Amino acid sequence: MCRDRGHPDVRVDHCTDLLLNWILNLYDRSRTGCLRVISVKIGIVCLCAARITEKYKYFFEQISDKTGHVTRKSLNILLQDMMEVNLHLI
Repeated sequence: MCRDRGHPDVRVDHCTDLLLNWILNLYDRSRTGCLRVISVKIGIVCLCAARITEKYKYFFEQISDKTGHVTRKSLNILLQDMMEVNLHLI
């Protein structure tokens, strides 16, 4: 897919394996096979090149309920997952 867009040095299968390994190292260190979908989304969005305001809007959309409110539990999960990304990249 990337080869069609002019990136001949990018091996998509290799990049996919690296991303999966990074996500597992980040959120499933004991390799139980259980991941929260929101954690995977947070990890990937933190790596993308979007503007920070777009990321914040996306995160809010993901953790807010239908009425636009955020529970303490969902905010706690978001912050903990974002901190894991930060700690892992240091």
